[in-house]
Amino acid sequence: MKRVLLLITVCMLMLPLAAGAEALRLPEDTKTIGEEAFMNTALDEVILPEGLLAIGSRAFAGSSVRVIYLPASIEEIADDAFEDCVTTGWGQEGTYAAAFFDEKENLTFSGRKPLNPDIPASLLEAARAEGKVVLFGSAGLMSAAAERFEELYGIEVECIHTDAASETTKVNLMVAVEESIGDVWFYTNPARCGWLAEAGVLDNSYSPVGAAHLANSAYRDSAGYWWGIFTDFPGFVVNKEKLTEMGLPLPETWDDLLKPEYMGLILLPDYQSNFGHSIVNYICQLKGHDEGVRYLSDLFLNALGPVSYSTEMINMAANGDRPIAIYSMLSAARLAESNGYDSLQLILPGDGTAFSLTSVVLFAEPWSASHPNAAGLFLEFLLSPDFVDLAYEQGLSIFPVIDNANPGGTAAKYGLDLSLVGDVYDPGKDLSSDDLNAYLQEIWAAIDGTGE
Repeated sequence: MKRVLLLITVCMLMLPLAAGAEALRLPEDTKTIGEEAFMNTALDEVILPEGLLAIGSRAFAGSSVRVIYLPASIEEIADDAFEDCVTTGWGQEGTYAAAFFDEKENLTFSGRKPLNPDIPASLLEAARAEGKVVLFGSAGLMSAAAERFEELYGIEVECIHTDAASETTKVNLMVAVEESIGDVWFYTNPARCGWLAEAGVLDNSYSPVGAAHLANSAYRDSAGYWWGIFTDFPGFVVNKEKLTEMGLPLPETWDDLLKPEYMGLILLPDYQSNFGHSIVNYICQLKGHDEGVRYLSDLFLNALGPVSYSTEMINMAANGDRPIAIYSMLSAARLAESNGYDSLQLILPGDGTAFSLTSVVLFAEPWSASHPNAAGLFLEFLLSPDFVDLAYEQGLSIFPVIDNANPGGTAAKYGLDLSLVGDVYDPGKDLSSDDLNAYLQEIWAAIDGTGE
């Protein structure tokens, strides 16, 4: 019975990988893996939790597990637990598990995590020959990423900290790039990437194999100049307790927000704010030009007008003043957690939503530090589950862009199904500044009832 219950719990944590294999992260409170628990299963990577004590007879026998993390807490492994497996275990040297793996002909042990087998051997060899990669950026995660990359690949990483990510003009951005020669710009956004691509500063010659796991084709530049590494979405932040008290269901789609029972209960950000622009662009793409105008004007009226996009929206939703807010999912999660707003529920609209991206680029000569292969390898690292796990370890709330990573963090806590984002939205089809202003004028006219 214990084995069956463990299987049920664990299967809920499996994440799809290529070729039918599975990545498996066992629950934190698992103490024992029962007999034949994962015998003959299709597995690729397994992460056993700290505190695990024993692995039972034939627990992984005949499975395809390639890599398994073995915590130092393990005290017993059945002699046939990994029968007919070809597996590399990794973890702390000098432990019971390390000695067990070293004794078995079909098993090997390493003090650090084995490298991604999909990375071309030629790239790894060339990157190690270069021996160094230079990162350019301002994110706090950059130093931790540099340290983890050095640990995994044995390649030196130099970090150039800059505030170029805050530059909003092409001229200032180019000056910052020219003053700080690097191989990889860590943490930027697609708009700035577009400016640099137009200026001939970026290199698009390397196509990472990790991009095969991008969950959405729009999470990368079609010409290969930039690649998304994290994303965020507009969605609904609802006070579930207040709505239940009022006898109202939680809204699930954009169309739900037009229901008369929600009139005056919605915190709608100003359409003229940057966040408001993302909503306008998505609705325009989802519904088309004319229907989009009608929808956005009706939403404005049902919300009884907009409010300034600020943290006060989340405070108002939590207090029940207006129990529905349209807000950034990541920002809302951070505010809810820091303020103890347990009554708030995050909802991704069932009819899709827009997204924003944190992205990365590789510099071209003569703006690069001349480590193209090490830069390509670092890009592979950023598009891997290893990088996502690092972000979680650093306590960051993120939405990963790859489908083979542990969804963890915010998505897991709030039960968000990231597939609901859908494939309607294409940031490349966002309205230009002039077209957006014209579109907003049509919305104001519809609100005023003039239609002109």
